[in-house]
Amino acid sequence: MKKQLFLMALLCALSLAACGGKPEGGSKSSSLSESSEEEYHRPSRSSSSSSTFSGDPNVEINNYGTIRFEAENINTANWVTSSVFPSPVMASEKASGGYYLASSTGDTTYSGTCDFVLKLNQPSKITMTAAYCQSSKWLSNDEDMSLTYAFVIETTSQQIPYGDDHILRARTEEFDWYRMTYRSITLPKGDHKITMSVISNTSTGCPCTDYLDFLIEEPSGDIPEPPVTDSVPDNDFHTLVQYQYNNDPDWHNIRNYAQGTQELSLPRALNLKFDDVADASKYYVQVAKGVNNFNGAKTYETTAKYYELWNAELGETYYYKAATSEAGLASATAKEFKVATQAPRNLKVGGISNFRDIGGWKSSLIPNGVIKQGLYYRCANPNNITSEGKAAIKELGIKLDIDMRDSYQVPSTSAASTADWPVAILKASIPSGTESRRWEDYGEVYKPIFEAIADADNNPIMLHCTAGADRTGIATFFLLALCGVSEEDIGRDYCYTNFSTQGFRDYNSEFVNWVSKTKSTYADKPTFAEQMKAHLMSKGLSSDTLETIRVKFVPGYVKDQDPYIPTDETPEIPSNGIALKAGEEVKFEAENATPTAWKNSGWGSNSTFVADDADANASGGKFVTPSTGNVDANRKFSIVIYAPKAGEVSMKVAYCRGGKNTKTATIDYSYVYQYRLDGETGKFTCVTENHTDSSVASWDWRLIEFKFTVTEGLHTIEGYLDSQNANTNAGCPCIDYYLFNLAA
Repeated sequence: MKKQLFLMALLCALSLAACGGKPEGGSKSSSLSESSEEEYHRPSRSSSSSSTFSGDPNVEINNYGTIRFEAENINTANWVTSSVFPSPVMASEKASGGYYLASSTGDTTYSGTCDFVLKLNQPSKITMTAAYCQSSKWLSNDEDMSLTYAFVIETTSQQIPYGDDHILRARTEEFDWYRMTYRSITLPKGDHKITMSVISNTSTGCPCTDYLDFLIEEPSGDIPEPPVTDSVPDNDFHTLVQYQYNNDPDWHNIRNYAQGTQELSLPRALNLKFDDVADASKYYVQVAKGVNNFNGAKTYETTAKYYELWNAELGETYYYKAATSEAGLASATAKEFKVATQAPRNLKVGGISNFRDIGGWKSSLIPNGVIKQGLYYRCANPNNITSEGKAAIKELGIKLDIDMRDSYQVPSTSAASTADWPVAILKASIPSGTESRRWEDYGEVYKPIFEAIADADNNPIMLHCTAGADRTGIATFFLLALCGVSEEDIGRDYCYTNFSTQGFRDYNSEFVNWVSKTKSTYADKPTFAEQMKAHLMSKGLSSDTLETIRVKFVPGYVKDQDPYIPTDETPEIPSNGIALKAGEEVKFEAENATPTAWKNSGWGSNSTFVADDADANASGGKFVTPSTGNVDANRKFSIVIYAPKAGEVSMKVAYCRGGKNTKTATIDYSYVYQYRLDGETGKFTCVTENHTDSSVASWDWRLIEFKFTVTEGLHTIEGYLDSQNANTNAGCPCIDYYLFNLAA
């Protein structure tokens, strides 16, 4: 083998010398006979018809130039060949080195993998060319190689991208090798294991492989460093390759991460750890979403010192405690776990691929707007949904299945429906092969879809076609654009389908046409969102329906408000707002908050929001009356804050039981009122250790501190009475003022 490596290095040097020291270009010939045989080393083999030879699967590259790796040297320990061949490595005089790698079986249930290692002694730009041919059984078929074999670089989780020419055309002669060139990739110095695997059963035969040629060139620009295996933050449920794409500043680069050939769409579980609990054979874990008093919390069992949390909501805070017995949970120490906010929220739903919530993307309809989670899910068809998948559908609260497949494919009932959790079905068929007309036509289909979306708060939706990509893609494009999501984020959501096995789609597939048609047709509208609203109205939808969708999907949006156009200037602060200052405490009198449907507990008329009492000694002479404990989802008050920079905010609230509160139970100020930030719960954490009060008829104002984080800009804080915390027999408190301090 050392002799082979020496000869390869020598030949590379000679090749470079012949080219004046510059890397040699790859051959564009379509068959082996047209390539330059003298450039490559040929190992000798016996003349037997088959072989179990396993050569050196390492390709050591010391210089720039072209190196050939004979496919028979690949590690075939896990390769499962087609029934046509008796062994993984076969002999033939028509193969480059006298041998070739036999084709894999197309049955993905049994097909295996093979692998080799690229050993780079310097950062390199690599272009791979593979020589393929079909056996006599499959000669008359075209084979789409982008659906057949995948080459995955394990150190970077990248797949070597197929080029524009990825069809192995039908042939008339066996061993008529076809050279197929892949797109270039750049790799850092080091060893890179590459695994070759079968993507799908195309029913037209997997090909044999003669060799892999690697054109090694000096890269330009920055060289990517190999990602650290554990580089995804603990609170982020995306896998490594998903996380890398999420953080790639250019969303068009999806081909570097996924190509629609492997099932990579699932998230990973988040681990709620409790290492401080004594060792045991079984643990009990109680988990509550958004509230730290564990009212309504669920209890789970696990044998590990962590609980796997699946399908968590972006930005949500989960509270949990663990013990070695169920009874021990009552005295167990509570912990909290805040989930990362980066969209998309891809989900694990057994038997359904490409499943994700569109919630979590930013909206430009209002300052710091965010699409609400839990209303609209997109996915591939649910034909193979499992019992676990149906349980997930129930857990997500989905009640309507919108099926956009061809009419003959749409069943009368949803595959996700069960006796205890019925899921209705809306047949909204758009035929296959109509890509060129889907933006312009089918108003009669889109109209009922969007009318159903307008009721998504009552009947959350899962929308799909067959792959959850094209018809699903355009309906989701319409919705996200209407709700003010940027072109970049809509494009990234569209490209996420490539993490499933539904084939490759990028900006140039259909997406670019949807964008350009929208912008050119409605160029007179001030924003992309308004352009999309005009387009949907052209399909028969009313302005009221579309505005209702915006209100429900973008918390804080007001129906029919003027289009929000961001500027670099400090925005006007409303009367119920205050501008924060970095490193300086500012005071907001609570009576300046804006109430909605307020109902107090025995202070003047039931709707009185602000009261005064000489004994109260309130900061501004007035205070906010305590709410009644009877919950009304519409009852709340709002405060607008302007943050000149992103950072952590301390919010201290002056509470007291009030002179008319005769309740004897201890009040817990940390949760009696809940707070939402820009419509999202779980953003505020109480940091005051002693946050209870057992006094009666007291005007003893207590400062309770909460912390939360903000981005630069305007934000809306809503205080409300949560259904899980109401009627505690302790009464609700009065509120005097708020102190805000934005970290410097």
